[in-house]
Amino acid sequence: MLKEGFDRLSAGNERELAPYEAFHLIIGMLSLLAEITGIKHVDIIIEAV
Repeated sequence: MLKEGFDRLSAGNERELAPYEAFHLIIGMLSLLAEITGIKHVDIIIEAV
């Protein structure tokens, strides 16, 4: 889902992201950031959502 969202944004599609697509994109970016920085607490927030 994260890759699809980035592909849509980078393709410059005129259609805006639907709210659920934007939500999944944000959650995906948070997951990626947490993985890169080694933060463990973000997993709890993501699982709660």
